Amino acid sequence: MANEERAGYWWTPELPEKRVPGTLHISDQNELKLVLIGGLECDESATPRRRAPLGLGEFKSIIGECESEPITLLDCQVFSRRSTLHGGEDYHQTIEASAGVLGASVTNWTDAEFNKICMQLENLGSMNGSPTGMNADGSIDLSDETGSPKQAEHEGVKYLLSFHNSNRRVDRLTSGVTISHQAYYTIDATFPEVLTFEKLIDHVRRVQDMVSFCANSSSAVVKAELRKVEFDENGEVELTESRPSLLVYSGLATLDPTAVAVWPEDTFVSFDTIKFEELIPRWFEFAKKFEIPLNMYLSSLYRAPTYLETRIVTSVTAAEAFHRLTDDHKALVDNDFALVLRKLDALPGELSDWAKRDMRNEPSLKERLVDLVRAIDSREFDNVIKDVNRWANLARNLRNNVAHGLKGADLALARQTFTVALVADAVFALSVLRWIGLSDDQISSLLTNNRHLVWCRQMAHKHL
Repeated sequence: MANEERAGYWWTPELPEKRVPGTLHISDQNELKLVLIGGLECDESATPRRRAPLGLGEFKSIIGECESEPITLLDCQVFSRRSTLHGGEDYHQTIEASAGVLGASVTNWTDAEFNKICMQLENLGSMNGSPTGMNADGSIDLSDETGSPKQAEHEGVKYLLSFHNSNRRVDRLTSGVTISHQAYYTIDATFPEVLTFEKLIDHVRRVQDMVSFCANSSSAVVKAELRKVEFDENGEVELTESRPSLLVYSGLATLDPTAVAVWPEDTFVSFDTIKFEELIPRWFEFAKKFEIPLNMYLSSLYRAPTYLETRIVTSVTAAEAFHRLTDDHKALVDNDFALVLRKLDALPGELSDWAKRDMRNEPSLKERLVDLVRAIDSREFDNVIKDVNRWANLARNLRNNVAHGLKGADLALARQTFTVALVADAVFALSVLRWIGLSDDQISSLLTNNRHLVWCRQMAHKHL
């Protein structure tokens, strides 16, 4: 989406009578920024969903009307309030939103109106691997061996994957957004019932996260069109009832303005690596179980941390959390752990309570990191970090020193600290790829050919 401005009047569902003028700025990176002349009263009950509050106020939703078109901004935060020369109530209030629905008024996250999402994935000319089977008109056949379109189903939701290629500018979305990229994918998700906006946006976010992780890039952009459809007696879509509304999703993703496409040598997973009908359910199951470590990993992908301390804590903790959630790992067999506790019982009461206060039969951080590397089980990964114990010791010490406020990142060892975090990210990514079903050969091929992982190996050899 090109930079766009929409001027109109804006209000909150709680105070519809108080309307203030303002302009919504939609950047080509899907960032939504509303600048109001005057201001809205913040909703103290609103809870920020994806970003920490800055203390200036939050809104669950803001409603607008621009040239008779309704617009809804969801999950909003006030980022600045600047007085004008006139003072008083004449000031500018700047608000950023995680998502916007163009063409519909949404008064609450629990409103339900749409049951189909048409998601458009851009900057992904590589996600189907090499362009074998390209037709004379530039299109790519995404049918499976039986000649059927690539489809998937998970928890009653039906997905359809399509690829579009054209020698001209494409106006795929009927909401009037002109797409400048020649090639793009679409994933249509049809639900058996209408969705609340909370579930709808969460669904788009999970697809955004899937595409970003698989492409190993924040350049992957998801735009979504919301529809209301009816079904016939066979459960097939019969008609489109309402005018589509465009969902502009911002979230944490930031498009790299220097990146025009994601190339095969940068991609972890393409639609050829794992069959679409297998990738969709595996990813949604993974995202549900491992949401916290996945969010930590993606935070570095979407927005690179400014400080090394943030990077090392986030990267190592994401790997630790993933290991913790994969299984009930124990440091000792149950009988040995029970023996340790009995020995501690022999201490005087307060000393015994103090000694057992934080006793858990769990592996140490170093043991978890080493175990993750061993689980990757790839000869090629042995060439990335030749001394696993040295890397795990560094990762443990750096993370714990920063997390417990003992010592910040040493600038003299900045490259080493960055490399430790870089390897932790690679360990996490390869562990996830194992979990969603990549084979030994596919993992080995990535470690040999993926440019990011090759760079990670070069950095490890130089600084570790």
